[in-house]
Amino acid sequence: MGRLLELIFTVSFFARRIATVCALLATACVLCGIAGAIPVMVALILAGALSLCGLLVVSTARPMRHLYYDKSVIRGLPGQVEKLGEALERHPFDPQAAGATPELLRLHHEARDAHRLAAQTSAKKHATRVEHAINRGYDALRDLELQWLGEPVTETWPSTDSSKPISTVQRPLGPLKVFHGTGNKLIRIPDDLPRRTVFELENRGPGKTDLTVRQRLIGRDMPTANVRNDKAARGLFDRRPAMKYRYIRIVSSTAWTLSFMDHTGVEQFETRAEGGSDDVLLYTGGPGIAKIVEGSDRYLRVSELDGDLKPRVLGRGDLPMFALTGPTLLKIHSRFPWSLAVRRATDGPLPLRGFSTAVEGAGCEVIRFTGRTSLVRLRTSDAVDFELRLLSPDLAQQTTLIKGRAYDGRIDDLDLLILLKEGSILQVHTADGKWLFQAAPAPKHGPGMQKVSKSST
Repeated sequence: MGRLLELIFTVSFFARRIATVCALLATACVLCGIAGAIPVMVALILAGALSLCGLLVVSTARPMRHLYYDKSVIRGLPGQVEKLGEALERHPFDPQAAGATPELLRLHHEARDAHRLAAQTSAKKHATRVEHAINRGYDALRDLELQWLGEPVTETWPSTDSSKPISTVQRPLGPLKVFHGTGNKLIRIPDDLPRRTVFELENRGPGKTDLTVRQRLIGRDMPTANVRNDKAARGLFDRRPAMKYRYIRIVSSTAWTLSFMDHTGVEQFETRAEGGSDDVLLYTGGPGIAKIVEGSDRYLRVSELDGDLKPRVLGRGDLPMFALTGPTLLKIHSRFPWSLAVRRATDGPLPLRGFSTAVEGAGCEVIRFTGRTSLVRLRTSDAVDFELRLLSPDLAQQTTLIKGRAYDGRIDDLDLLILLKEGSILQVHTADGKWLFQAAPAPKHGPGMQKVSKSST
């Protein structure tokens, strides 16, 4: 059954090409019938069969793809249920411990109840119900850990960033590969080019140059970058081996230069950077607060690239403020002029709002908790893509505490407790809506206070 589904998916993926071939063969049959090469009746039967085959392939392509994906999800559900069960079995929370409050016991019971429901429900018949139960179990574990330890420890909410940091600033090594030309050109991607590199497309005169990639010598192009007049655009080039990109196509009305380089070859900045399109820059300053001070593109993205050039979004046009620690390689994706300013810690006190009892805001902000280690209640209202990150004293990300979710297209408002240590620096990410942090009454028995204090020393 699995092999049959994969075959159906492959056929549906190439539905348009198959339909085109069927149409051409049907036309050839009709022409052969008219020319007398084969009987007219046979030609009409073959043409009709081929046309019907092409029509069926096109009309069933989308449903077949959905069926394949649905089956893939169902096949993966038992493994997810087993993973949740393993997380519960090795979880460090002890319901018999002295610090186990009624709220922590309720969350622990809810997580186990959700796992039991997911394990007892048939994934083939009720896949949505099993998915919701799994999510409910992880949500309960997240809330339990935030109240008990002050950070998530399950695999779903990783407490450490496994990304590889970039190496220290070095002297530029020069371009890895350089291509020159005038007008249109098709370039085969060199086999020795690394999986991810930084590319620079530069115009040598007035005009426009577009860069696309394709899988085959003749095939569909995927837009990658464009530049106008005497300017340059830089970006991240990912060969995507799974997609097997083999060719770069340049469409230009002027002379151009295409260069591939590592991170040491890009421009550097410390306090301010600006541009008119996509770019890759190296921030060489220390800890600071960055802000997008100009940018009319609501789809603007600022991403951090690690040593393997894997991106992680830091800020957007609607998330204009974020913490930054150098040296950091930044990728800016924008179709319009933009400007980025950084206030470094060495330039004076950072613009961080501190709170000990309550603080509220909207949008993206970096805040500091100045109260004693205690439980704090977080509430959000219509907060799109809400995310809360715990930062180290030097503003480097330690862990992602919360990722807000949307169920069935609606925003999931949050109302939960978090154990915050004194001096915690928090990065609030949200595109819209409001958020509120408010000190919560201390429980009769402190949830894991002794354990937290040991880990913080």
